[in-house]
Amino acid sequence: GKTKAERRQYLTPSEEKALVIYILRAAALGSPIRIKSIPPLAFILARRRSTSKAIKPRNKNWPQAFTRRNPE
Repeated sequence: GKTKAERRQYLTPSEEKALVIYILRAAALGSPIRIKSIPPLAFILARRRSTSKAIKPRNKNWPQAFTRRNPE
């Protein structure tokens, strides 16, 4: 099953990995994604997930936690 930390994470590990790849590709193509643009992208990803529970906007500390988990 999922760990407690994984259940609390806003994005699933695969969604987060996809977001990191998108950010890195955009930067490599000369269009870096601004940190303040990452939370809305995450919200779009989370909302696309088929689930019956409502997706709340991520908490205000989420961008810092995301960058700690994904320093690249």
